[in-house]
Amino acid sequence: MAKQNTPIDSSPEVLEATNDIINLIQTGEYAEADYLLDSLLPQQSHNPDINHLKGLVAYHQGSLQDAEQWIRKAIFIRPDVASYHNNVGNIYKANGALSDAEKCYRRAMELDPKSADAISNLGTIFLAAENPEYALTLFQQALSIQRGYIEAEVNMSSALLALERYQEVIELCTSLSSRKIESSVLFSNWGRALKNSGKFFDAVDIFDRAVALYPEDADLHHIRGTLLRLIGDLEDGWKGYQWEPHSTESSRVIFDLSTERWQGQSLEGRTLLIYGEQGIGD
Repeated sequence: MAKQNTPIDSSPEVLEATNDIINLIQTGEYAEADYLLDSLLPQQSHNPDINHLKGLVAYHQGSLQDAEQWIRKAIFIRPDVASYHNNVGNIYKANGALSDAEKCYRRAMELDPKSADAISNLGTIFLAAENPEYALTLFQQALSIQRGYIEAEVNMSSALLALERYQEVIELCTSLSSRKIESSVLFSNWGRALKNSGKFFDAVDIFDRAVALYPEDADLHHIRGTLLRLIGDLEDGWKGYQWEPHSTESSRVIFDLSTERWQGQSLEGRTLLIYGEQGIGD
C-alpha cells in the first residue's frame, strides 16, 4: 500500500496518535492499530486520514470489502488525496479487477504526477496484461522520482524477466540482496533468471534460500523441485513435486472430483481412480 500523507486537519494529539497508528501498520501490528483507530473514531469520524487508515488495516487483515468502504469514505471527505485513490486501486487489484485498479492509479497520478506508488502500481497492471516493455518504463519512472524505491525495483526485476533480459535480472536481484532486501518475488525472479541462463546450481542455491525464508510458498518449492530433478537430485526433486497441486506454476489439469484425493493410505476394499495429467513423467 502507499505511504501515508501527513495527517490532514488534525490537532497535535490526533497527529501524534495517527503517527503511532502508521508505525503500527508499517510493522504489521494491525490489531493494535485497529484498537487505536477505534478509540479515535467517535471523535474523528469525519477525519479522512482516520478513515483511510482504518481501510488500510482492513486491507492488511484481508477484509477487502471493508477496506474499500473505509477508504471510499475518506475520498468522499477529501477527494483530492492521491494516496487514497492509489490504495483503492490496490484493493481492486487484489480482487482481480485490473481495469478498475488502472483507473484508480491514473486518478492518483492526475492528483500527484510524482506519486511513485501510483506509477509503479500502474506498471504492475501492464505487467499483468503482458506488456512488460511499458511496465518497465513505468517502474523506471517511479525510480527516477523516488530513488531506492524497493517495490519498484522488485517490480522491475519481474518486467526484465518477462523481457528475457536475464543478466539484468541477476544483477538487479544481487544488488537488492546485498542491501538486505528479501521478498519471495525477488528470489523467484532471481532463481528463474539463473535457471533460464543455464546456471542450474546457482539457481538451486537461490531457491534453497527462498524456501528457508518462505517455507509455505508452493511456487518456490515447485520450481526448486524441478531444478533439483534437472541436476539429477531425484530424491529431493520429487519431494518438491508434492507442492505442484498448490502451485500457480503447475501445468497439470486438476479435475474437480467429489471424492477425496488418495494420500497413500491403504486401499483395501476401495477403488482408486487414476487419470492422466499433462506434467512431468507422463
